[in-house]
Amino acid sequence: MHNKTSVITFDVAIGVSFNKSMAKLGSDLRKPDFTNVITRENFKEIVWPLPVSDLLFVGPATTKKLHNRAIYTIGQLAQADPDYIRRYLGKHGALLWQYANGIDNEPVTVTGSKREIKSVGNSTTTPRDLVTAEDIRVTTMLLAESVAERMREKHLRCRVVQVYIRYSDLASCERQEQLPFPCCTAQRIGDTATLLILANWTGHPLRSIGVRGCNLITDEYPQLSLMPEIQAEQKQESLETAMQDIRRRFGHFSIQRGIMLADRPLSSLDTRHKASAHTVAFYRGEN
Repeated sequence: MHNKTSVITFDVAIGVSFNKSMAKLGSDLRKPDFTNVITRENFKEIVWPLPVSDLLFVGPATTKKLHNRAIYTIGQLAQADPDYIRRYLGKHGALLWQYANGIDNEPVTVTGSKREIKSVGNSTTTPRDLVTAEDIRVTTMLLAESVAERMREKHLRCRVVQVYIRYSDLASCERQEQLPFPCCTAQRIGDTATLLILANWTGHPLRSIGVRGCNLITDEYPQLSLMPEIQAEQKQESLETAMQDIRRRFGHFSIQRGIMLADRPLSSLDTRHKASAHTVAFYRGEN
């Protein structure tokens, strides 16, 4: 008998650079079996001519938004007014502008290590301007549902609700409110967010809304609580968990709140698959 040794080879693409985002971009430039080195001296020459969609965290939706503002390359994004990009895309836009300029101070982490999640949030640009309180309530509740579901999946509760609104003329603002106790229900998050928005809304058409749960803790309630508000919150959480199970089995739109019937186009927004969990590193440098 002759022993045969099988040799398995892999083609790999390696990006070497001065920070994580540039290294990731370098690994995507030429595949397979290629090592690409991006330095501080040559990154503008290599990176700036690339399509903006090649940048880390720029997906199809963000690419479309940037194209709508005649931003097609990473260089065009890098040379755009950072305040304008932040107003247009929010904190995510500010982060992308930094990446386009080669700014990324997040340290390399050990494989398998977990990063602290600072917030769970979601935002959407609506298919039409929001001009009534009912428009705002429907959209805000949709976002709150996606945020609450994601928090429950990650066994988290928030102590602060934060909202972001952007008007059709790109003016924007952020507000937040402390909750009376930690929660992970769409009802309380949505109600709080709606009241926050309506209290700060100028009446001009809105085009984008964001809802975020901040100041997170693990989802441990006392087993027995004598506080009526917490007992009611626990019942609401059980109800929403049951709704979440139904959606998981039969589809997201298999069960909806009655308020969603008020405006089918708005309530058909797929916010569930766009929710995001933001780590502490995402917010470094936040004002």
